[in-house]
Amino acid sequence: MDPFAIKDPDFWKQEQSFLLENGSMTPLNCVPFPAVVFFTSGSTGQPRKIVLSKASLLCSAAAVNAHLQVDHSSVWGLCLPCWHVGGFAIAVRSMLAECGMAVWQGRWQAQAVCQWLADESV
Repeated sequence: MDPFAIKDPDFWKQEQSFLLENGSMTPLNCVPFPAVVFFTSGSTGQPRKIVLSKASLLCSAAAVNAHLQVDHSSVWGLCLPCWHVGGFAIAVRSMLAECGMAVWQGRWQAQAVCQWLADESV
């Protein structure tokens, strides 16, 4: 899934709901409001679906940006997949702040990610 698709304002204007799963985004007709459906990690059993309204995702992103004083000169760092709610949130925050978003492409290695964060000014 392309994290920059989440930053497309047309995605947020659609009254459509979507299921995010393993890199794909599938339209849903079974949710009665515009939402995004994520799977939990399954750390306490079978993964479950959670439904978050688009409005709540936007509200949360705006609150985090305000709390951290993010502006157009900021850069968010995306280290999680976008089908994970945490990764998805980074793209939303970047869109609302109209700021940069650096996307980590490699396997997770703490030292490499630390260097990447510094190089990208995240």
